[in-house]
Parts: sequence; structure tokens; C-alpha cells
Amino acid sequence: MLSATQFPTKRFAKTYTLLSESDNSRTGLSETELEPLWIKFLAVPGLVLTTTASILLTVGLNKQWYLPSLEPNLTGNIRTTVSVIVYFLTGILSAIHAFALCSAINFHSRLLLYRRPVALDRLGMWAALSSTGLGLSLPMNAFIYTLIFWALMKVPATLWTGALTPVTQIALQTGSSSSIQTAVYSNQSYSLWKRRPLIINDDTNKTQLRSGIFTYCAPKDRFGFLLNDGASASTQDGSPSLHKKNDNSNFTYNGRSYGVGASVGLALGPLYDPLNINKYNYTENGYMSAVTCAYNSSLSFGLSKNYTSLGDPKVSSDPVRTNVYWATGFAPWKLQGPPTDPVFPVIGGGDSDTVAAIASWTNAPNTTSPAGYYSISAGRFYKNLNATQCQISIVPASFNVDVDMTQNIINVSLQSTDNVENIEPTGNLTNAAISAGAQMSEVGLSLHTSFIGQMLNDNVFNVLQQNTNESVETKTLRAIAETLQVVFDDTLLSTASAQLMIAKDSAATPVSMYVSRVVVGSAPYIYGVLALNIIIVLIFAVEAVRTKAWQGLPKFNYTDVKSLVIGSSMGGTAIGEKVVSRHTTAQTHWSGDTRDKIAGDVGVVLGRRRGLALVAASVDTGNTMTTMELKPYETGAWTPGLSPMTPEVWGGA
Repeated sequence: MLSATQFPTKRFAKTYTLLSESDNSRTGLSETELEPLWIKFLAVPGLVLTTTASILLTVGLNKQWYLPSLEPNLTGNIRTTVSVIVYFLTGILSAIHAFALCSAINFHSRLLLYRRPVALDRLGMWAALSSTGLGLSLPMNAFIYTLIFWALMKVPATLWTGALTPVTQIALQTGSSSSIQTAVYSNQSYSLWKRRPLIINDDTNKTQLRSGIFTYCAPKDRFGFLLNDGASASTQDGSPSLHKKNDNSNFTYNGRSYGVGASVGLALGPLYDPLNINKYNYTENGYMSAVTCAYNSSLSFGLSKNYTSLGDPKVSSDPVRTNVYWATGFAPWKLQGPPTDPVFPVIGGGDSDTVAAIASWTNAPNTTSPAGYYSISAGRFYKNLNATQCQISIVPASFNVDVDMTQNIINVSLQSTDNVENIEPTGNLTNAAISAGAQMSEVGLSLHTSFIGQMLNDNVFNVLQQNTNESVETKTLRAIAETLQVVFDDTLLSTASAQLMIAKDSAATPVSMYVSRVVVGSAPYIYGVLALNIIIVLIFAVEAVRTKAWQGLPKFNYTDVKSLVIGSSMGGTAIGEKVVSRHTTAQTHWSGDTRDKIAGDVGVVLGRRRGLALVAASVDTGNTMTTMELKPYETGAWTPGLSPMTPEVWGGA
């Protein structure tokens, strides 16, 4: 027999003699029994890959990298292919993270197994942690540890999935200047946009294209459009009303148009290049108008019958007759400066009960508040409209026009009224828009109803449904005012559209474009992957430094079936006999149950016997006990009392 400090020189070409457990030392392992360095650092290339990927994702997120070759709306086979690729990459990258953590746990536990006895249940817990498995057969406390670790190991895959999945992002287009053509009112097109009568003798007033009907006389040529918008100027629940744009562009205003946004869907140029435009916005100058109304029983404006056609004079009861009414009177308030000519309508109707008319007066150019007046006179069927007088204030303003290309929605919001340049200083543009209501009265002739009266009353009905504390009278007046505002806005919009499509009188206005593009991953997941990768790299690096690259790590791996079976066989029958002895004491027998608590408490340790062997420890639960009990095996035997790190002593060749 050799003493504990003697090493056989023939059988081992090289041995490692270290000091004690306190300084992580090993003794008695040959170079062939130690895990090679490349196995220990097999996770490093993978961690380099995950680190590179997480850094690239973070840089791409901050520099707004995107995938130009993918459509924003991933559908069909493309979506399936992308999902498969993401699933494949996620599996690889999350497996690398799991492999790094499990390797660190496995290496550490294998060092402990060679250093001191370990209970079989604890060895089972280590095996579960080293393979991210669930130790269903372990005691409850050990099972909880494996369950927590198993759940944590799902985090890398979750984060990588979110970090690698392409998503559609709305971003401001940078690096290129874009513009849209907006209407201007220059002297060269003055003859077109100046205030025009209903009856004209030339063909320059109107054009009809695939993109719509464009005219400078909206009350006549777009009467139905104005009538519909006026009737739905308000909603029954008080929310912003939706108004279809007055062309074939299929855009809709959400709320008031304020007479701006005519360029949307009509202006050609960079906006209609094949870009994935999600939305865009620009600033356009126009007019902020507000109408207020009140009842005035002393109103000097009214209707008088001017002409009557009795139909067939031979049939006294012939109902077919036409009454022509002339709207006359004076402005309800004193006009400022020399007024423009008032607009008084001529209305045809069956009788005075079914007629309603709007008259308008405008103040001198550039008079902002009030800029003009309305008076309404109506018959018995529209008595709630009769003797209404309104005033309109108009100030130059800048508006933000926000266009949603995905929903074809236009939102116009007031930006400022301070020091805004007047787009048309002569007042012709606004005067024409004010007179639109009166001109509609002239156009809307009928024997049995009043189109103007119906338009106003339809909107009155909408406002009366709103749940407010206003009186019926207040709601009625507000409904009339909101209808007149919409008619004013639509007339300005019609003229602006005609400037673009007939006069071709426009100027470039800068546009901020927001494009839909495909980017890789979402910010929370990308930053989560970066943080997780840093933590795992640090754990692996710290453990490698702390253990001096897992110095003295034996090749024996208890998670490998071959190593475990051969190592247990090399250790003899002591483990099995100890289990049998304990069951005999408990008057039971070992049935192969993986949850067997008696077997789970048996201590084992890694020693050497004709090679590395998993042997029974003399004390099952001790953490410092190093002696072993072994039966003689062939010609070799361990000497009781020797450290398990002591090389085996052979009595024969």
C-alpha cells in the first residue's frame, strides 16, 4: 500500500497535487481525466454571437434601421416565412444562453461532487438545473428550485422573440425634403376666383375630371354636396362630424375643414411616389370663422310674393301653380364702411308655408368681426327658423392639416391666429363664401318644400338630440350657426380645389411625412435581451475567473448516462447495499421509485477505482466528510480514512 502522499509513477504520466478544499484544490487526477479547456469554454463562441446580435439590435433601434425589402403589412406566405425564420433564430440564441448558464452550473457541481459527499436528491437537482429540466421526483424544496430555474429559462426565448420579430413602425421620413402644392390666389387667376354670379357666360368656371367636379360656383354646381354637409354639420352625440371631401379622392374630414386641405388626394409630386406613407401633415393658411345667431322679431328682412302662376285658368281647382317670392330688407346691424351688395334670393314655391330663404350682407374688405351677416325668413312649416339673424367673424389663421393615409381621414386643427398672412386680402374670397347660403336659396327651387329649410332643420334635429343643458331655442340657434359655418368652409374648399385643378395656381408647401416601415424588434424586448446577455456573460466570466477556469474539473459528467452508469459500476455495490440496508431497516424495499426518499438521502462522492468512480460516502448528509467505505474489488482497494482525492493504490499488476 502507498500512503496518501505517494503517487504511482508508472500508471500516471502526470498528476495534480493541490493542497486542500479551502483553496479549491484538487489532487490525484491525471491530465487524461481532466476536462479539456475547449470544452470548458465551448459556450464562449455562442456568447460572442448573442452579444453581437444584442448590440446590433440596440444600435439599429437607436439609429432607426429598417428592412426596406419587406412590406409593412406582412401577410400570407411572407408572414409565415418570417415567423419560421424568427422561430429558428430565437431557438438558437436562447439555447446559447441556456447552454452558458447550465454549463456554469454543471461545472461547479462537478467540482463539488469530487470534493465532498452529495446526497442523491441533491445530485438529481443539479442534473435538473444542468439540463433546464423539472425535477418532478425531487423533494419539494428541490423541486421549487428547479421549477423557478425552468421558468427563468423561458425568459431568453421570450425576449429574443420580441427582439427579432419584425414589426411595422411609424416614423418621420428624414433625409429628403417633400412638399405638397397648396392653392394660392394670385393676380393671374383673379378673374376665376373673384366673387362670381350664379349665371356666367364662359366655360372657365367649371371642369369635370376623373378626380371630381371642380368649380368656382359651389352653390350651383355642388349644391347637393353643400346641402348634405349642411344637414349633417353636427352629430347627435356631440362628437366631430365626418364630411366627405368634395372630390373623388375618397378622403373624409373628421370635424371642420376650415376650407383648407384641398390639396389632399389631388396634389401630385413626391407624396405619390411608391413610398409606404402612413400619414403626413403640413401647415396651410386659411380663415378661422365663427357664426353666432339670435332671434330678432323686429327683423326688417322678409319675403314678399312677386309673381303667381295659376296654372290652367279653365280649372279653378288646378293645384299646379307657382309663387315667386322676393326676399327684401336691410341688414340687421349697421355695416362697417362701404358695404358690398347684399345677396337677396328669389324663391319659387307652392305657397308661403313651404318657403325659406337666407340673405347675406358682407362688410368692407378686411373687416374681421363681424365680416358679414345672415338673415333667415321662413314660412309656417319652418317657423323655428324665421326671424333668425346671424353674424360671422373671420380672421386669417394657420392650420395644421394631418392626413391619415391608412384610414383616408383628414384632421384639421387651428395652429395660430397671430400675425398670419391673409391668403386673399381683397376680401373677394371670403365674401363669396359668405354669400353661398343666399345663393343656395336661389338655386334650391321646389314647389312642395324648401331645400334650405330642410337642410337647416335636419341639423337642428341632430343638435336637439345632444345631451346638454341648453334650451331648445339655444340648441336651434347653435345648429343654424354650425350649418352656416360648414357651408362657408365647403365653399372655400371648393374654390381652393378649383385653383389647383383649373387655374393651376399653387405653391409648394413643406410636408412632414411619416412612413410605415418594417423594423426588427420592439424597444422593450431589445433592451431586455441586451441586459440579459450582459448578466449571463458576467455570470459565466465571474465563475470562470473565480474557479481559475474550473481548474481540476473531472471529465466525469453525472448528467451523461454513459458516465453515470459506468461510474456507478466502477464504484462497486456499496451504494446499492446501503439503499437495501436502509429499506430493510424501514421494513420496505426499493421499488425503483424515483421519488424514494430513503434512496435520495444516500450520499455519494466521486473517487477513483480503476478510473473515476461514483462511490458511496461513509456519511450521507455531511458536507465535510471525505472518508469512504468500499468493498474490495479485484486486486485494488481503497484504504479507509484516505481522502477521495488520493490516487488509488493497486496491489497487483
